[in-house]
Amino acid sequence: MLMRILKIGILILVAIAALIYTLGGGFGDRTIQGNLATKSIQFAHRGLINDTAENSLIGFELARKSNYVAFETDVSATLDKQLVLFHDKNGKRLLGIDKPIDELTYSKLQQYDILYKDKPTQKVPLLSTALSHFEKSDSVYWYLDIKTPSKWMADSLVSIIKRESDVNQAIIASSNILFLSYLKWKEPEIQTVLEGYNAGKEWTHYAIPRNWKPDYYASFLNKIDDAHIRFLINNNLLHRKIVYGVTQENLDRAKSHGITKMVIDATLDIPKIIYCD
Repeated sequence: MLMRILKIGILILVAIAALIYTLGGGFGDRTIQGNLATKSIQFAHRGLINDTAENSLIGFELARKSNYVAFETDVSATLDKQLVLFHDKNGKRLLGIDKPIDELTYSKLQQYDILYKDKPTQKVPLLSTALSHFEKSDSVYWYLDIKTPSKWMADSLVSIIKRESDVNQAIIASSNILFLSYLKWKEPEIQTVLEGYNAGKEWTHYAIPRNWKPDYYASFLNKIDDAHIRFLINNNLLHRKIVYGVTQENLDRAKSHGITKMVIDATLDIPKIIYCD
């Protein structure tokens, strides 16, 4: 009896897997979305994180004035489901309040300023405000690191990006492949990034159905090795690799690997430390 139940369970799992791959377009790779694939580009990590408040409009403005055309930022949700640019789960470090962000309404959040060197600066911005802050003709790009992935957040992201920006100027990053797959299913033109794609996880590229494959694969620079780079080259993925955790100290290592897309800790002292098309 136990063996029969086990066999039935295995058959059900196989059927589910077959259905997922059929809906997802089967095996193989696909042409990636957007116009970043051929570019060498750096994303200023949370704006100019060492010179002003992180994830603040002034930080992104300073980064743009320093000739950065791309920004990495973090997207979190408030209690009333407003998408804001904020990294931490708790407001203690950046707002001086020991309270989770998802337990604060947006109006309550606006009572506090983002701290920089313990001094108040600006309010926490809405994602929609940030995306519409620069002219579309300015062609800035956003790397949106999603902190709390969910179906409703995916729906909100697609709506906000299409309303306030351009699907070619925003890429959505998460380590949750189900979240990214849902985004691709809902809006195939949305660009996605699978984070945590470290050395040793190369096989996951083959495990994701064709239509739901991410456009880019990201990881910390210190989480990759020469074997990982060889895999990327052999599978024509090197131009789709993004590394974060890049600083002036390890920049040469990133460049030596042939990586052209980086999230860097940018500063005013080094306004352009790497190439950008």
